[in-house]
Amino acid sequence: DATGDIFIKQVDGITDPFEIGTATGMVGVANISGVTTTNIRNIAVATTAGSLTLTQNITANGSGNVDIRAGGTSSVININGVTVSSTTGNLQAIAGQSILTNTATGPTTEFDTGGTGTLLLSADDGIGVTGNRIDTDVPLVAAEITGGLASVNVFINQLYAENTELEVGTPQVIDG
Repeated sequence: DATGDIFIKQVDGITDPFEIGTATGMVGVANISGVTTTNIRNIAVATTAGSLTLTQNITANGSGNVDIRAGGTSSVININGVTVSSTTGNLQAIAGQSILTNTATGPTTEFDTGGTGTLLLSADDGIGVTGNRIDTDVPLVAAEITGGLASVNVFINQLYAENTELEVGTPQVIDG
């Protein structure tokens, strides 16, 4: 529906992690990959207890926002070779444990706001790792580690397709 927002929530991801990928179409309907809106609509994807793996893009049109969350203390958001984006809206990813990617630093932009939106990253144990940093193309980012462990890190790499500078500041919180 081009006139409404998209909200997807998995209540129990303990048995099977939740994956945004490709769904096979039936009876004359084409396959659908990822999640996309038109007409300035928001996207919210969440698990209440379990990890979330993205294997296809999530894209909000115009100033639509994207909110991805993986609830539970051991939950991980895995952004595997895809991009979470909005043309000009805000993005946020909140995980009970970590926010990770399986791509090496540089070749794939995990978060892209088209030049004006903000990015909030929040996790208990870590954001990115040394060789697989979270690549961004955003003008403003805030990242927080909510756990008390001293050995966790935040690894973010700014790619500059639209944004030549990265400001660390206070982003717009989505539904917060």
